[in-house]
Amino acid sequence: MVDDQPRALAARATQVCGLEVTRRAVERVVSVLLSAPSIWELYRWAVQPIKQVQALLQVLQEAGLLEWNRAGPRLTEGGVALARQLGLEPVEHAECSACAGRGIVAGLDQAVRCQFLEVQKCRPGADSQFVQGSVTPESTLARAQLAIARGDVTGKEILVLGAEDDLIGLALALTRKPRHVTVLDLDERLVRFDNDWAQKLGLRLQAHVFDLRQQLPEKWLGAFDTFITDPPETDLAVRGFILRGVAALREPGCAGYFGFTFHDSSLPKWWRLQQTLNRHRLVVTDLLPAFNVYQNFGYLDKTPAYAGTPAQPLPQQPWFVSHWYRVVALHGFTGENADLTQTEQDFCTDAETMTDVPAEPSCCLCAPVPNRGAPDGAFVAGQE
Repeated sequence: MVDDQPRALAARATQVCGLEVTRRAVERVVSVLLSAPSIWELYRWAVQPIKQVQALLQVLQEAGLLEWNRAGPRLTEGGVALARQLGLEPVEHAECSACAGRGIVAGLDQAVRCQFLEVQKCRPGADSQFVQGSVTPESTLARAQLAIARGDVTGKEILVLGAEDDLIGLALALTRKPRHVTVLDLDERLVRFDNDWAQKLGLRLQAHVFDLRQQLPEKWLGAFDTFITDPPETDLAVRGFILRGVAALREPGCAGYFGFTFHDSSLPKWWRLQQTLNRHRLVVTDLLPAFNVYQNFGYLDKTPAYAGTPAQPLPQQPWFVSHWYRVVALHGFTGENADLTQTEQDFCTDAETMTDVPAEPSCCLCAPVPNRGAPDGAFVAGQE
């Protein structure tokens, strides 16, 4: 029967990738393939882990339902016939054209917007050793606009944890609405960049060199009204980035923002994140799909997302997106400020990671970081 074939394909794909692949996942991939996408467009619109998508492509090819050409994966006549028998249609894109699907229309002061767009042109480039990938300037500005609209910026103490490759701390400081912005990042280049512009423009911002595997000092615990972070998508990094941000919140009603993707995370990992938020008494007030659009990072050809398929052209348009959470702390909320430097788990990659360079000893989040000296005014964990 026709219904049996998608289930058989899903079962085989589960064997290939080690993730649970469902019949619905097969249908989704086939529906996207009906539009003859590039591999990057398929990753974008499949809305499932890249590892799972690659397994499905392999299984479809084994079954004679798919073939490859230089433009991307293509359904064969048999694949098109299967789609027809299942009643599938090409995926429809229903995003709002006015707000790019974010639900937020840019409303920042035009002078602030222009200043940020000019300043960010000089930013340090993304570096795989810091597991970096920068969102587009429009995404950063949308993050700022959302936080302002939710009342989480004006007059507030804001903590940015390891997300300054997107320059969100600098963007918020440029609005001159926060009481103060504190930025923690392992990349000395970004710390120096932020501090230089803060000094030039008289911004209420201070950036510090900090390894988020280490404990926050006492002075930062319970000291902030809002945190913003964008963690690597591992269970350990959720503790080091998100729960450390929660530990820094001042009181119930304070908020946090972070991103999460389907590209590098399966539904069971999303479920674990959901359970973690529940245990720590955090309520999700906003979960905005594809809110963050990432610029194409220069090391993409070194990642499993590229290496796991037949040779394909690198993307010309942004394709990597993440979903943006806003959480609010309830009475009795708890964070975590554990020392994560001695764990044997990899902090920044796991079995589902497909868009980072495989961990090497040079990765700054996979090995102890030597103290090479911090920029002026920077805090290094263990030094006061």
